[in-house]
Amino acid sequence: MSVIKPPSSPDLSKGMERPATSRLWKGPLQVIVLLLLLIPIVVIWQFFNNRLNNTDPTVAGHPLSNPQIHLHTMALGGKPGVVYLGTHFGLFTSTDGGRTWPQPRGVLNTLMILTIAVSPKNAQDVAIIGRPYSGLDIQGGIYFSTDGGAHWQRSNEPAGLSPSAYLFTVLAGTAGEGHFYAFYDYAGWFETRDMGKHWRAITSGTVSNMLTPSLLTDPTNPDHLWLGDQGLFESQDDGSHWKQIPVNPQHLYAGFFQPAVVMSSTDGGSSWQILTN
Repeated sequence: MSVIKPPSSPDLSKGMERPATSRLWKGPLQVIVLLLLLIPIVVIWQFFNNRLNNTDPTVAGHPLSNPQIHLHTMALGGKPGVVYLGTHFGLFTSTDGGRTWPQPRGVLNTLMILTIAVSPKNAQDVAIIGRPYSGLDIQGGIYFSTDGGAHWQRSNEPAGLSPSAYLFTVLAGTAGEGHFYAFYDYAGWFETRDMGKHWRAITSGTVSNMLTPSLLTDPTNPDHLWLGDQGLFESQDDGSHWKQIPVNPQHLYAGFFQPAVVMSSTDGGSSWQILTN
């Protein structure tokens, strides 16, 4: 007896398959839709963030008139009457000892100005450290000006800088125009003699690992440097070699404003001797 097989039902799922082009477009379309949703959110956030953190002067010619302003630093220019104010909303400059401030808004007003260094060799050469206070796609770092702060150019970073390095301060050097030093936490000290176009490391090893050290330059010899924080170090060859100087904890110095004298003690402060009059 033969077995009669029932007729097979048609496979309807094959006709319902989506075209290959539809599957190809699904991923990019989802990304585009997501971006279209995120962009307005970012724009709105940035708008309200800027409004809340707006530190524009409320009175023209008075940089600190806004009660929300933060004065981070101040520096005297190399010419009489020049004063720089580094604020939470850019850099302000006065040329008459602070009596007038012509800028309605600070220069580089998307940045907090944290450090100002003026070259002793050329008062027009100025370096600052600026960090963004809000917003996106704003680069912080060292900025240089060759015209007393009217125009600024962001500096290159030292080559091979570690991602963990943190820019801490910038100082003016005495070797000539364009000579500056920069210190990075977890990276050490670097030197430029061309306004930040090129940098050279002047510390290495233990000296580079010291956090927030102080650098002192000899005004009569730019290659003679002192470095201090966790000990005192000296270099006679512009940082190529360093030697540690023994420090006597009993040897102290004190300075007085009125009368203007510097005194020294070699016994931990039990007795003092005037060094300068």
